[in-house]
Amino acid sequence: MLCFAEGGCGPASDPSNPGPGNRMYDWLKQDLEAHPDADYPCTLAYWHHPLFSFTSPSGAAAAVKPLWELLYDAHADVVLNGHSHNYQRWKPQDPNGTADPGRGIRQFVVGTGGASKYALQSGKKPSNLAAAQDDAFGILRITLLRARYSWEWVTAAGQPTGFEDAKTKTIGCV
Repeated sequence: MLCFAEGGCGPASDPSNPGPGNRMYDWLKQDLEAHPDADYPCTLAYWHHPLFSFTSPSGAAAAVKPLWELLYDAHADVVLNGHSHNYQRWKPQDPNGTADPGRGIRQFVVGTGGASKYALQSGKKPSNLAAAQDDAFGILRITLLRARYSWEWVTAAGQPTGFEDAKTKTIGCV
């Protein structure tokens, strides 16, 4: 991931010699400025490592926080990540992990493609973790529309059933 390259994923300290992560940051900043929330009211961003994760052995990656900050400032709605081999849906929150139901970003971690499964951490789950499962492989079906977005967890054939997570949201996309 580019955020783990030298310089990370924030503004370049030396603009004449930005690292790959800094170029990613600059690209996202320019793209969000070119596609403002007023004209594009439902925004989803995706990359590999999540900022928030309740997983063992892989987990959260603070290196992506500058990307989250740009997205939060631009009123983005959803961040979709993989890396942690399970399913997690986080309530809307700010880049510091503080609940923000009116303006926060909803993060999905969907690392359930079939290579392996990682256990969720034991103990009390974070208050912003809305739904999670580490039993089944599957996919997240997500639909973005101008005034809303919807999601649905779809369990892969032959996997344990019983976990459901589906909803349509208009908050932040109107």
